[in-house]
Amino acid sequence: NGSVVVGGDFKHFNLKEYRGIAVLDSNGNLVEDFAVGVGFSGSVKKVVAQPDLKIIVGGLFTKYQDSPANRITRLDPDGSMDDTFEVGTGANAAIYEINLQADGKINLGGDFSVFNGLNKNAIVRLNTGGGVDPTINFGTGANGSVLSIASRPDYRLILGGGFTRFDSKPKEHIVQVHGGII
Repeated sequence: NGSVVVGGDFKHFNLKEYRGIAVLDSNGNLVEDFAVGVGFSGSVKKVVAQPDLKIIVGGLFTKYQDSPANRITRLDPDGSMDDTFEVGTGANAAIYEINLQADGKINLGGDFSVFNGLNKNAIVRLNTGGGVDPTINFGTGANGSVLSIASRPDYRLILGGGFTRFDSKPKEHIVQVHGGII
């Protein structure tokens, strides 16, 4: 809609309390009716606006507005937490990358080894509602952080990061994986 969403380590934006996230209008002015309240309990590392203007936020935080949000949450356009986004217990460590696929599925990369109680080493794909997508298997995942994810038109994913192995095979910091339903 022409607005810009910014995320980071800040506690104030334009001399007002906005912890970790703020929205600016097309002229760069703070959108003050974006209700943030106490905001995030830790660092925001990635924000992605969906086509429906909901905002997926990932990082090092464990709470948003004093509600549990283990390193991932989705906000409605007004800044309130989207209660329909159900990620369970979330990630056990940082989320650094959020990548939206054309079909609405959500790829997450980071330093985590567990997502919603499942072993997911540095990468996981979620369905549009936040649940772990059971139609993809990344094998043993990465042995280090996944910091970047790019989706190709054929649904293959290119991953980059601090890993040297992916699915137990030598891969020096970059790998391409099939991202379809196989």
